[in-house]
Amino acid sequence: MLHHLWQRGAETTDMARTLDGLVNEARYEWFGCPRFGLHVSDDDAAACRRCRHSRGELTRGKAGAWRFSDDRHLPYVATRRASMETTHARWLDEHGRLHRRDRDRPALIAPALRLWATDGHVRRDAAGLPSIYSDGDRHAFTDADGRLHRGGGQAAIVWDGSAEHWDHGVLHRPNGPAITYPRGYTGYYLHGVKLDSRQDLWAHWVHDHAGIDLDNGDAQSFIAAGVGLSKDPLEAFPVPDADMVALALTLCPNMSDGAS
Repeated sequence: MLHHLWQRGAETTDMARTLDGLVNEARYEWFGCPRFGLHVSDDDAAACRRCRHSRGELTRGKAGAWRFSDDRHLPYVATRRASMETTHARWLDEHGRLHRRDRDRPALIAPALRLWATDGHVRRDAAGLPSIYSDGDRHAFTDADGRLHRGGGQAAIVWDGSAEHWDHGVLHRPNGPAITYPRGYTGYYLHGVKLDSRQDLWAHWVHDHAGIDLDNGDAQSFIAAGVGLSKDPLEAFPVPDADMVALALTLCPNMSDGAS
């Protein structure tokens, strides 16, 4: 079992749960000896006997990754029915975690799926490349702790036309929707907290970039008109210039500044 792709207790999405379920499917877990979980190498498969080997012997006493091919059709090897149905290869460390010493290569290779992992964390050293990749326009990015993440304002998950922005395991995008789906749904999140509307996100944006109080709707509207804020929910917010902010606060001062 790999670590989950989001922070503990964080709100998640159907897309993230689907992706998490995909990479954590039972057929990709330990297999083989019911006592120790691991199986011997391909060359020794025919000689394997139940419960006669220590875990160290099963991995030949070597630290690091060991390749296993798909579960063999032997009654004491195929511990799950699903394991017998999909041909794949994975690289495990001595603790049974997905791990590949050659970090440039995927630790799991299955039909329509490539996954990079070390020490049981979904992660990839190569900058700018996804750690989960499927056929077509399907990929996801993670941070060094194996949590969904991508910097530079780009979506961490792009899957079948959907896009989700994650920041170290929580949904987050300060200047636009954190979730967009092909049928038009958009969702707004800051540091994992869901906002009710694009207007709420705009209020936080001008608060953070212009010092406008969250309840100063007049100043927010004045600046929105001044920058020509688009009604397109997918368009990112612009940063207002200092002169416009000063004029907005002159005409619509913050109550927190002592305005009467």
